[in-house]
Amino acid sequence: MESLTKNPSEKFGAILENGPFCVGRAQKALNVYLKSLWCLGRISDPPPHYPFDRRILVDVLKLKDTKWTAMNDVEEYQRWVSKARAAANGLSPAEWELREWSRADGRPEP
Repeated sequence: MESLTKNPSEKFGAILENGPFCVGRAQKALNVYLKSLWCLGRISDPPPHYPFDRRILVDVLKLKDTKWTAMNDVEEYQRWVSKARAAANGLSPAEWELREWSRADGRPEP
């Protein structure tokens, strides 16, 4: 995850809004990409993680003082993953997130 933040920050740091490309933004970009491939049937196995955003962090996992856009700590990211795995209760993290995100949005479960 750290290399996903270092390279864009070094290459595009001068034009990035709000400073360096942090871990929170790197995880979101990578995990949205993997989730999209999975939902489109381009990959068969669900991704190992999913895109953390405000809806999941605050509304579902109840991590009230958390901003994924500013988070830059791999250990904190791992804590989010652990909390999400516990909440998933046996589902893959990606399947759980898709279900919870749909619920929070008022949509029927996939």
